[in-house]
Amino acid sequence: MPKWVPFEQVGILMRDGPYLVLSMPGGGYWRLEDVRLKREMLGTSVRVKGTRIGFNDISVDSIEAA
Repeated sequence: MPKWVPFEQVGILMRDGPYLVLSMPGGGYWRLEDVRLKREMLGTSVRVKGTRIGFNDISVDSIEAA
């Protein structure tokens, strides 16, 4: 997937050190930037919409329960 394109994926919202990540069902993850969320979303299935800004980095526009 090229940079600067719209991104929408469903996965599990997790914490990896200082970062929030979207863990994908088939393996792998996306590191999330600019996230504002409620703590109760951690560990749950969410839909993330945003833009890919790096190799594994997503600038988040919205996160909602999936």
